[in-house]
Amino acid sequence: MKKILSVTNSAEAHLLVEALHQEGIAASVQGEWGSLEGPSVWIENGTDADRANMLVAEMMAKQRSVPTGVQSLGRSSVFIGGLLIGLLLGVVIAGVFSARLPNRRAATSPENWDVNADGRPDSWARYDDVGRLVESSEDRNLDGVPDSWLNYDPPGVLSMVRYDEDFDGREDLWEVCQQGIRVSYTADNDRNGVVDEWGRLRTRDSG
Repeated sequence: MKKILSVTNSAEAHLLVEALHQEGIAASVQGEWGSLEGPSVWIENGTDADRANMLVAEMMAKQRSVPTGVQSLGRSSVFIGGLLIGLLLGVVIAGVFSARLPNRRAATSPENWDVNADGRPDSWARYDDVGRLVESSEDRNLDGVPDSWLNYDPPGVLSMVRYDEDFDGREDLWEVCQQGIRVSYTADNDRNGVVDEWGRLRTRDSG
């Protein structure tokens, strides 16, 4: 195995690993718990190092990608692949260009960041009594109101992501994660408060 990079929180590490899997590179997260260095991304085959480093660098260099809608897997598996990557980059780039939410803190009080320096917070995080990240939120359209929420259960491991895609103050897209990896979604496309679409988020490994 070969280490690619260290990051500041488990969610970011798992999202990077998911992106590498999308490109056929076997990767994993190491050092999530009890490591002074924090979580890091490792690839299983050292011969993939150059390509993995290039992919990670490209992801960090791209502008933030915000999804505008969803479709079921039956409609277009290519679309879902693109959607997954878009959602992935949105969260990863947000972590890179913000203060980067650490997966541990010494205090349990909520913290917030003003990413665009307009005088009001646009990223928030809350930690448990031993300083592990349990939830965070983000104001993607910078109107002062959060419109995406991430839950970590167990603490430090991404378990659910909720979105307000049309910024009307109501959630309308939900993603379920397993071991930090997004695996399925439900959506309220007509914004009537009732889920009307659901599906799996495929990765290359799942076929």
